[in-house]
Amino acid sequence: QKLMCGGTAGAVSKTLIAPLERVKILFQVNSKEHPYTGVVSSLKKIMTQEGYKGLYRGNFSSVIRVFPYAAIQFVSFDFYQRLFAGSDPSKISLKGNFFAGALAGATSVIFTYPLDVTRARMAVQMSRSGKVIQYRGLVQALVNMW
Repeated sequence: QKLMCGGTAGAVSKTLIAPLERVKILFQVNSKEHPYTGVVSSLKKIMTQEGYKGLYRGNFSSVIRVFPYAAIQFVSFDFYQRLFAGSDPSKISLKGNFFAGALAGATSVIFTYPLDVTRARMAVQMSRSGKVIQYRGLVQALVNMW
């Protein structure tokens, strides 16, 4: 049950913030060829150059990544809590909770890192005259990168 709840919550939240996540990534790789000066102007630029779908470029990869990430994190946190606390997780120390959370996050990242890199690369690419520069979809990006 926690597996499904964690995965669904992660997928919904990533989809809701996808346009802002795309703008954040574009700010991080800002260049003279593709200058981005503000959030609203960047969103308008994406809409003008790529249309509505451009706001969600790389989101499918993000959703595919976040579902297992959140699910693995929820399940592994419970596992590590039991490991540090024994049979009664309510008696875990602050240090035990800290390490359980850290290990759960690390476990999730180990399993989902390739999808995270793919998501970032897909979100960075810009469209010129409606033509995608490098990757047309998740499968093509995964095949070409990994």
